[in-house]
Amino acid sequence: MPNTELKNQNKEKGKKSEEELGFCAKDGEYRLIKEGCPYPKDYCPHRKACLIHFISKKGGDF
Repeated sequence: MPNTELKNQNKEKGKKSEEELGFCAKDGEYRLIKEGCPYPKDYCPHRKACLIHFISKKGGDF
């Protein structure tokens, strides 16, 4: 999905901008990065490449 489409979807839903969203490959949807990983202790085959996981592990600073 191009960034412009994502930006328009976020405006319509009243969510944060795409800069604060990360893609959760396990769920197949965008999530707020600041909320962290929804599955921190569950198995996730995408963990090694997960932006949400690394940022939440670092304390939420990106």
